[in-house]
Amino acid sequence: MGVIEKYRMLGINALMHYKTSKKLLSKGYKGAEMFWILKNNVMTNREIQAMGGEIYKTYRIYDYNI
Repeated sequence: MGVIEKYRMLGINALMHYKTSKKLLSKGYKGAEMFWILKNNVMTNREIQAMGGEIYKTYRIYDYNI
């Protein structure tokens, strides 16, 4: 889930998270998982933590020229 850069910081992401959470809760979901979020994606990681989420797993990709 993401917002095009020129529309960021307008609250669209908060509304998107709210609507999604409300729909999931109404269907009986108790939790969700977000994955493949880069460590340097500060805004998304802050949003996850602000919603009560925790970062519990880190994936790394290494590149090695042979």
